Amino acid sequence: MKNNREFEEWVFTFIADKTHLFSEGFIRQAFSKIEFLPEILQKDNNQTEHNLAIWTYINRVVTHERVKKGQYFLASLKYDLNSIAKSYGVSPSILLAIWGVETSFGQIRGNRKVLSTLATLAFDGRRREFFVSELIAALTILHLKFVNQEDFLGSWAGAMGHTQFMPSSYLSHAVDYDQDGVADIWSENPIDALASTASYLKNNGWLSGVSWGENVSISQSFDFALAAPGITKTVSKWAKLGIICKTLDKQISGSIFLPAGVLGPKFLTTPNFEVIKTYNRSNAYALGVAFLSDQIDGQSAPDLKWPEHEKPLMRSEISELQRLLTVKGCNTQGTDGIIGPNTEKAIRKFQKQNNLIQDGFPSISFFKILRS
Repeated sequence: MKNNREFEEWVFTFIADKTHLFSEGFIRQAFSKIEFLPEILQKDNNQTEHNLAIWTYINRVVTHERVKKGQYFLASLKYDLNSIAKSYGVSPSILLAIWGVETSFGQIRGNRKVLSTLATLAFDGRRREFFVSELIAALTILHLKFVNQEDFLGSWAGAMGHTQFMPSSYLSHAVDYDQDGVADIWSENPIDALASTASYLKNNGWLSGVSWGENVSISQSFDFALAAPGITKTVSKWAKLGIICKTLDKQISGSIFLPAGVLGPKFLTTPNFEVIKTYNRSNAYALGVAFLSDQIDGQSAPDLKWPEHEKPLMRSEISELQRLLTVKGCNTQGTDGIIGPNTEKAIRKFQKQNNLIQDGFPSISFFKILRS
């Protein structure tokens, strides 16, 4: 791991390179108490939603206590939430679910200095270019005086406020819904943060009045190759292919989603599920938000038959799986130890070549076949 001296040299170069965007005096003042935070880099490599079995993650984020608290806010913030829903077309329960998953309804907003966090990740993180742009966005927020530097706090990844906006998202989507002169996502009042989240979702394609999806049944004759990402059909066309869907409108388009492969529950997800994933690309996160939203709205917890006997692969094993797939002609485009769309596509390609069920899931049994 790199050291403080190298970090200080990087900060010096960064300041010199960005004086065309901000005055040198402003950046120096903003960076006057900046720190290198090595523990941030460890957290970046151990994100919860990437390292737990999906059913374990969901059980952690969709709790009875969180559902009850969401229902409390659904009632106590009813006027504001309905007003936001009317303005942006996003249901109150979705906003409350995101708020609940992100910060436990404002209880855990993060107390790290945003500039130090972003500078550390821009200096030595996995996605340096991304965090450099976020650091510039954070400086812009300070320069425009949307927040005082002492209040400019967030999570280990630089996400801020009640619903954990990254600085660039704040600049693009934050709204001053209570009209007090600033889109304040940091204060105790959550209304601007909830409205900003609704603005974010709408700007990313949210369909008003449309559910995120549904837990469905699948006939034994269904071709699981059709469950690959990017394949969409109307609910009525899926029905002809063996998908039994009870609540979604027949003309809504959606995709089949197998979060735990053929042995786990199956879902038909609408475009709104993909919009939730623009907030956080993790399938586990999006499904957690979806379930929490439904239960805040009064639905019963779904009886899902997860394959809990399946031990999830460790990150080192996933890296090996990615390497083996690539060697066998199914390129995963990297060996980062995280299952993403490129790895799922590679798994499906290998499954097809070897006459296996094409569910795209990295099960222990699949890993053993790949090793053999």
